[in-house]
Amino acid sequence: MKKIFVVLSVVAFLVACGDDDSWSPSDADNSRSSSVIPGSDPESSSAEKNKSSSSSADKEESSSSSVALAVPCKTETEDNCEYDSLTDERDGQTYKTVKIGSQWWMAENLNYDDSTVTPSLSARSWCRDEVDKGCEVAGRLYTWAAAMDSVKTGCGYGVNCSPTLPVQGICPRGWHLPDSTEWETLFIVVGNRNSAGTALKTQSGWLDNNGTDAFGFSALPVGHGGSEDYGYTTKFWTATEGATGGAYYMSLNRIYESAGLGGISKEQAFSVRCVKD
Repeated sequence: MKKIFVVLSVVAFLVACGDDDSWSPSDADNSRSSSVIPGSDPESSSAEKNKSSSSSADKEESSSSSVALAVPCKTETEDNCEYDSLTDERDGQTYKTVKIGSQWWMAENLNYDDSTVTPSLSARSWCRDEVDKGCEVAGRLYTWAAAMDSVKTGCGYGVNCSPTLPVQGICPRGWHLPDSTEWETLFIVVGNRNSAGTALKTQSGWLDNNGTDAFGFSALPVGHGGSEDYGYTTKFWTATEGATGGAYYMSLNRIYESAGLGGISKEQAFSVRCVKD
C-alpha cells in the first residue's frame, strides 16, 4: 500500500511541475482569458487544434457580444479602411496605422533600432539578411527583453517581472506593446480566432493561403529566424509574461486560416506591432 502511495505521489509531482516551454493560460501572470491557445508553439499543433470545440465557440460568441465587430473595408480592388500615420519622434520614421474596431494598430512592423537612446536594444534586435526583405519592408526582429524595454521595466530573460499594463516597451510615445487580451480583442473584432489569420494576412507574399487583408492590418510573412522561413510565418510579441523564461506571442501561418496565441522562450526574436494608448 505504501509503495502505491509513493508512486502516485511522484506522478502527481511530475504533472504539477510541467515544462517551462509549454504552459496553459492559467500559468501566465497577466493572462485573463481562456481563449489563449496553450502550448509552446501554436504552429506545431495539428490542424485539429485550430478547429473550435463547441464550448470554445460558445465562449467566443459570448465574448463577441460585448465587442463590436468591424466591417471588412478592403478587397482586391478597393481599400476603404480608416488609415492614419504615426511619426516616431525618436528617429523620425513614419508608420502607417489603421483603425480596427475601437483599436488603432500599426499597419507596419516596428523598425526602431537606436541602442544608444534605448540600451535594451543592444545585441537584442536585428534585421533579416535579404535586402528586399530587410528592415524597410519587414521591420526589425526583437527579443522579448528588447520589445519590453528591459532596462526600464526589468522584464528580461530568466526573471518574472509581472509588468503593470499597458507597457510602452519599445513602442513610440503614446503607443504600447499589446498584451494577449488586446490581441484576442482584435481576433474577435475581425470575426473570430479561427478566421483571423485570413483576415489579417496580406493579399500576397505568403507561399500558400494568402490572406484577404480585409481590415488593412497587412501582416507580412516575414518569418522569425533565418531567411529560409520568409513566406511561411510571422510572429508578434505580446506584453503578457508566462512561465519562468517565457512570454506569449501571436502567430500567423501559411497553412492555417486561424490566428494563434502561445507561449515560448523570451530569447526568441519576433516582430512588434504597437497599439495606441
